[in-house]
Amino acid sequence: MVNTPSHLPTSAIGLINYDDPHQRTFKSLRLGITKACNLSCVYCVPPGFTLVEDEADLSAKELIYLTGLIKEVAGITKLRLTGGEPLISPKLEQILIGVKELNFADVGLTTNGVYLKKRLHLLNHIPQIRLNVSLDTLAKDKFLKITGYDKLEQILAGIDEALKLKLPIKINMLLLKDMNADDILAMLDFCFKKNLVCRFIELMKMGHIASSNYEDKFLSSKDLLSLVSNKYTIKELAKPKHSTAIYYQAVNFGKFGIIANETVPFCQDCDRLRLTSCGELYGCISQARPMSLKPLLKLNREKAKAELVVILQKSMKQKQLYKFKGSSTIMQTIGG
Repeated sequence: MVNTPSHLPTSAIGLINYDDPHQRTFKSLRLGITKACNLSCVYCVPPGFTLVEDEADLSAKELIYLTGLIKEVAGITKLRLTGGEPLISPKLEQILIGVKELNFADVGLTTNGVYLKKRLHLLNHIPQIRLNVSLDTLAKDKFLKITGYDKLEQILAGIDEALKLKLPIKINMLLLKDMNADDILAMLDFCFKKNLVCRFIELMKMGHIASSNYEDKFLSSKDLLSLVSNKYTIKELAKPKHSTAIYYQAVNFGKFGIIANETVPFCQDCDRLRLTSCGELYGCISQARPMSLKPLLKLNREKAKAELVVILQKSMKQKQLYKFKGSSTIMQTIGG
């Protein structure tokens, strides 16, 4: 491998030799601003388990500094704020202000929506920020069973408030064969009515679910399409480069997507990095051993950039060549 020399000017450092068989680069960063979450979804955490703040969490200033460093060195153009649940973080406003100053071409935020209405005003720092709202069912009893909390009405109210501001919103529905398979059409109808894009997500072999009853819960994209086509006439749309989702048009109704990580892998096209609230960098969600960027905080900026080049090259080596094979890592702690 040929390393990028540390003496290169700032404008050239983004031209990193990743020595990757698929010629992948990093263009998208998911920044986790907290590991805490106010829901306990069955596919994310074991029964009785709650995700809380990590004592090792970095400050908003430190996270923004590292994010800016990654943007400059890797040439990142797309940022998504995640958690845990980002809307419960006391650092949220500071992070949003810092992100605005970094001037990303595309900024999004993934949330469970419980505090969306309450904290929506803070999102004004990023005009037209794109929202992904995780919502696995519209049935109150099932929502309680899946998440452990009775918060469905708060989420729906938050979505309505965000729609009033004309923010771009996608609904993410995690498919669970044994819990919400019969809610799929209702979710599509809901999204079409409100002019939202619904994305259905295949269950991944991560955390506790990978070694328990994964097969009982897994619902494939093929089964989903079969179900949807019983009600709608659908046609597949061209897949954008680097997109994790395959989109379909329900003729005369609207568009929906499927993130079929298990049955239609997209690793060969992945351009994502993940930075956790603790300053840990993941080149791939399959990795249980991230690389810490904390040491970079003690270096001057030029030395930090040179070190980051090497870390980014190692991060690319973490990526699967063809298909995600499972991980013991809890998805929610590395940004969903």
